[in-house]
Amino acid sequence: QSRLCRRFVTSTLPPDGAAPASQLVAPMWWFFRFISSSIFLLSIVLSIPVAFDVGGRDSGLAYSLALFGFYFVLSAVAAATPATSRVRWTISHLLRLSQWIVLPALLIWALGRFAVDAGSSNWVERTLQGLATSKSTTWNEWVFGENGVLEFLTLGGWDNTLRYSSPVFQLMEGFCSLLVIQAAGQITRWLVHRGRSDTWMIILLVLSGGIIASALYFLWRVAHFPSISNIDGALIGVTMTSAFFLCAYGIHSGRGNVVESSLLFAYVVLCVYQIFTDYLPSPDAAGAEGQASAEPDFPPLPPIIMASYSTLLHMLGSLPSAVHSSLALLYAAFQTITPSAIISLTFRLFVFYCATRIIPAVRESGARALMEQPSEEESDAVNRLLGLASYFSPSILIAMYTSLLLQHFNTDDGPDGWSLRGNDAGGNVWRWINIAATMSLYAIELYPRILEPRTIAEMSGVENPMTTPAAEPATSKRTILMAGLPCDVYGLEEIGSLPTTAVSCLWLHHPRTRRKEDMAGFAMRIVSDWHQRRRDSHSTRGLIAVVFDQRNHGGRLVDERANNAWKKGNATHAIDMAGAIAGMVSDTRGLIDLVDGYVAHELRGMKDGGWDSDIDQHLLLGVSLGGHSAWQALFAEPRIRAAVIIIGCPDFMALMTNRAKNAELSTYSAEDKGTSFLGSKDFPRDLVRACAKHDPKAILFGTSSISKKPSEEEQQRLRTVLDGRIKGKKLLVCSGGDDRLVPYSQSRRFLEFLEGATKTWYNDGGVVLENKVYEGVGHAFSEGMVEDAVRKRRHSGRIKAMEYDTV
Repeated sequence: QSRLCRRFVTSTLPPDGAAPASQLVAPMWWFFRFISSSIFLLSIVLSIPVAFDVGGRDSGLAYSLALFGFYFVLSAVAAATPATSRVRWTISHLLRLSQWIVLPALLIWALGRFAVDAGSSNWVERTLQGLATSKSTTWNEWVFGENGVLEFLTLGGWDNTLRYSSPVFQLMEGFCSLLVIQAAGQITRWLVHRGRSDTWMIILLVLSGGIIASALYFLWRVAHFPSISNIDGALIGVTMTSAFFLCAYGIHSGRGNVVESSLLFAYVVLCVYQIFTDYLPSPDAAGAEGQASAEPDFPPLPPIIMASYSTLLHMLGSLPSAVHSSLALLYAAFQTITPSAIISLTFRLFVFYCATRIIPAVRESGARALMEQPSEEESDAVNRLLGLASYFSPSILIAMYTSLLLQHFNTDDGPDGWSLRGNDAGGNVWRWINIAATMSLYAIELYPRILEPRTIAEMSGVENPMTTPAAEPATSKRTILMAGLPCDVYGLEEIGSLPTTAVSCLWLHHPRTRRKEDMAGFAMRIVSDWHQRRRDSHSTRGLIAVVFDQRNHGGRLVDERANNAWKKGNATHAIDMAGAIAGMVSDTRGLIDLVDGYVAHELRGMKDGGWDSDIDQHLLLGVSLGGHSAWQALFAEPRIRAAVIIIGCPDFMALMTNRAKNAELSTYSAEDKGTSFLGSKDFPRDLVRACAKHDPKAILFGTSSISKKPSEEEQQRLRTVLDGRIKGKKLLVCSGGDDRLVPYSQSRRFLEFLEGATKTWYNDGGVVLENKVYEGVGHAFSEGMVEDAVRKRRHSGRIKAMEYDTV
C-alpha cells in the first residue's frame, strides 16, 4: 500500500516551487489518460460482440485475432526495449495514437471480408472451395489471397485455440478470483491495524453482511429455477454446505476473516448462478418459457426510478438527431449481449485485470503466504513474471473475452447465422470443477503449515505451533507471581516427590504475538522426559521450566499494534522489536536473581523437612522473537550456561534491514545495500548504539561487516569479548531452510564466523556450537527441532541440547 501511495504522489504532485497553476497539469493528464483508456476498453468490449453479431462467427474471429496481434506487437515493443529508450517511446506512442484509426479500420475490414453474406458460410467452406478452384489462381493468391491457406491456418488456429483454452480460462478465473479475495483480506487487515480499528471493523462487518445477504438472495433465486433437476439440487447442496463450513472455519481459525469468507461465499454463489442461468430451457420448463421471456431478468425497479428513467428517455429524445443516433447505436451494441453474458464478462475482466495490475502492486508474497516475508530471489522472480504478464495483459484479455463470447453463441438457420442472444454457454462441467478447485485451494491455504506472525485477535482458535504431534504428558504446572509477573512453572511436584540435591531451571521465551501458554506443550514434554530418565538413572538433579509473557504480550498486552511489522502499518516496528527483546532479557535476568526463593517457598509447603537444595544452573530456549532474546541473554547473562535458539537471529541490524527492503521502505536504498537505513528514522541512531551494547553481531563487529579470517590483532580483541560473554557456554542453533520471516541468510555469516573461531583460534574457549539448518522448514518450531531439543544421546564431538551431563 505504501508503494502505491508513493507512486501516486510522485506521479501526480509537482516539484517544490512549481507555480500553483501547474499543479493541475499532472492530475488533468492522469484524468485524460483514464478517460482515453476507458473509451478504448469500452470500444473493445462492444466492438468484438458487434463483429460477431453483425458479421458472424468468422468476422468476430478475424477481428479479435487482428486486435490480439496489434496489442501483442505493442506489448512486445514495450517489453523488449528499455524503459528509457527513445525508440520505445516513439513506437509505443505512435501505436497508441494509431488506435483511433486502427480499431475501426480492423472492424470494417473484418465485416467487409468475413461477413456471413461474403459468398460462403465459413472459413472451412471458403478454404475447401479455394482448394478446389486453385488451378486458376497463382501461388501467391492461393497462399496469401482470399480463401487462401494463410486464412485457413490463422482463423482455424485461432478458433481451435480459443475453443480448447476455455477450460483454462475458467480455472484461471477461479484462481484469480481467489487472489482478489485474499488481496481484499490483506487490505482489510491493513485498514484495521493502521488505526481506528473499531470503526473499520464495524464498516467491514456491515459490508460483509451485505455481501452475504446478496449472495443468499441469488441463491434463493437459483433454488426456484424450473430447470433444476435432482442431481443439480444435490450438487448445489453439497457445494454450498462445503462453502459454508470452509468460510466458517476460516473465520474461526483466524487464518481468514469475514471479508475473505463473505467474498468466497459470494463467488461460489455467482458460479452456481451462472451455471443455471446459462442453461437452455429443459422440456419441463417449456411451459414456463413464454412467461419467463415476457418478464425482465431482474426484479422491477422502484417506481421513482422507473419514472426518472422515463423522463430521461424523453429528454434524450429531444436531443439532436446525431446524438440520438449515436446513443441508439450504442444501445444496439449493448443489446448484442444478454445480461448473464455481460455479468460473466465483466467479472472475468475485473479479476483478470486485478491479477495482472492491482494485485502485483499490493501483494505481500502471494496466495499462501499472505502473511509471509518473501525471499529476495522469490520476490524478484515473481515480480518479473507478473510484470511480463502485465505487459501482455491486453492480448490475454482479448483472447479470454473472445473465448467467453464464443460460449454464448447461438446457431440459427436464418440469415443471421450466429447470434449472441443467449444460449447454453457450455462448459458447465468445467464450472463445477472450477468451484471445487477454488474451494480446495482456499482450504489448502487455511491449512496450518507454518508459524505465521499474526495478531492476537487473529490467533484465537489457531492451532498452537508450539504443540507437537505427540500427546502432552502429565506434568505438574503452577503459576507463581514472581516480582509482579505471573510465571508458569513446570515440574515442581516432580521435584518435591523425588530426592533432589540440585535443580536446573530452563527459561522459555515465546514467539512474537504469542503468550506463555503456547509454550506449555514443549515445557511438559521436556520436563516429563527429564524426570522419566531421572527415575531410571536414580539422578538427584531436578529440572523445572519457567515461562512468562513477553512485554506487550498475553496478559501484559497494552497495544496490539506495537507487535505488528512495517507491512501491517507499524512505523516503529524496529524500535518495538528491540524494546521487546531488551525487556525479555532484562526480565529474565531479574527473575534469575529471585526464582530460587520463590521456588523454595512453594516447595516448603509440598515437601516434608523443608527445602535443602537450590537452583544452581540456568538454561534457555527461545523461539522466533524469543530466539532473538535468547541470543542477547546468552551474551548478557553469565549464569545462563546453555541455550537452544529456534529460528532466532544474532544480527538484529541485518534482520531489520532485510525487512525494510521487503517492506519497500523509503529509507532503504538499494544503491548502498541498505547501509543508509541504519541511523534513519526507521532505525534511529540510538537503536544502533543499543545494538552495539546488546546484540551479538554488533557487540563483536559494530556496524562493520563480519570478518571470517580476522588478523591476529583482531583475534586478540575478539577473544577478550568472547571470554567475557560466552566462554564455556554451549548452544544449539536451529534454523528453517525455507524461513522467509527470519531468513537463515541473515544469520549465516555470524554463525560461520563463530563456528570457524571455535574450531581454530578460539578452540580453547570451551564454546560448543551446533548449527543445524532444516531443509524444507519455514518459520516453524518443527518436530525435528523439538526432537533435537530434547534428545538425550551423546555423539562424539557434538553437543546435544538439554544433555544430562550439561544439565
